[in-house]
Amino acid sequence: MRRTSTADPAGRAHLLGRWAGTLDHHTAALAVWLAARRRCWWRPLLAGTPVLAVTPQPDGLVRFEHHPRPPLEALGLELRYADDWATARGAYRRELAESGALVICGDAYNVPWQRGHRRWHAPYWFTVLRDGADWVVEDPLSTEAQGRPAGPLRVRVEPGQLLRWSRAPQLYTAVQHLRELSVVGHGPPGLGVRYRWLARARAPHPGRPEPTRLVGADAVNGLAIRFRTAPPDDPIHRQVDDVRHVLRQRELVVAAGGVDPDLVPPHVREHWRLAVAGWRRVVAALVQVRSGTGGGSPVDSRELADTTGAVARFETVAWRLADAGASPWPPDEDLSLTATGDEADRWLDLAQAYRGSPGPGRQPGQFAGRATVPPER
Repeated sequence: MRRTSTADPAGRAHLLGRWAGTLDHHTAALAVWLAARRRCWWRPLLAGTPVLAVTPQPDGLVRFEHHPRPPLEALGLELRYADDWATARGAYRRELAESGALVICGDAYNVPWQRGHRRWHAPYWFTVLRDGADWVVEDPLSTEAQGRPAGPLRVRVEPGQLLRWSRAPQLYTAVQHLRELSVVGHGPPGLGVRYRWLARARAPHPGRPEPTRLVGADAVNGLAIRFRTAPPDDPIHRQVDDVRHVLRQRELVVAAGGVDPDLVPPHVREHWRLAVAGWRRVVAALVQVRSGTGGGSPVDSRELADTTGAVARFETVAWRLADAGASPWPPDEDLSLTATGDEADRWLDLAQAYRGSPGPGRQPGQFAGRATVPPER
């Protein structure tokens, strides 16, 4: 695999390279696809964001959503799939001829510029662009074998190489399934099929929110409660990357607002810049809890729960303070403040429902209602 020069200003991945820390493989692939069409590629990805929605699953995991609508639905894309290479290659050619860009839903095991190459299987999306008569892979998330960022990738690719590089995973973990469901919005279709890719859709497939879904500060409060009550082997501790993407989305808003002043007002950008600091602490605390549970040593998750609860309160009051012209977060406020006894009582009923313990008249996993509304007493 031979890289082309990333100094080429026409290389979209080169232009997107400085955004790599704010993207995951789904949003990076969609960002390159969008950058082939418009200069301000971030606007469709950030429409109505930052958003967080969480929905508990029967197996103890949590489905995380980071957009008001699933990105594929919002962008007019859908998943296509085929088991035979001839069908996939023909679809690739048509999509590149018609739109000049193609998102491949591949497997890190088969992607030679990723550190998972020949080491582990995991979904990995990347984008192929038409450059004159050539096909070019562009990926701002290229890494070295040791896992260090290697800078954005721009490499010419032959259809025969895509036969190997674009093969999708045969198996998906429950967490991977939930992530793709949140991006696609339904299904997701074609899991386990050899080749999967995105194509422009004629009509979206809108899904219906589940009744146990919490949104916004409600969702963050729900996470804080879950972290506070979770036993050491709780599946939520395995979802570090999902919580990390909450951070990435807010970092992307801050970065995009710095180059696109019309995207968000300055005081709103400052609000999310301060929220980033809180979410970095949440991620660090979750990593520490996960490391402790893996080592078999006692784990104190209070800092994780307290920090998450403080971030929830920040995201609740920040808009009111920002609209009043005040600082979104007082400089002497501590993001690790604990909840008061009254607050703890206020959320007890929801905590029981969130961790799957049914309250009076409820089924396991059923929520008491919106997290910002205390139960009647």
